[in-house]
Amino acid sequence: MCDFNPVDNCLIEYNQSFNVRIKPELHKRAATVNF
Repeated sequence: MCDFNPVDNCLIEYNQSFNVRIKPELHKRAATVNF
């Protein structure tokens, strides 16, 4: 769950999946909120 985890965990999940299908919107939103 990218939206509930910090950006670090989100990046880890994104790297593990290595696919854009991991819901880039949530990832992008989390990065925007943190940064």
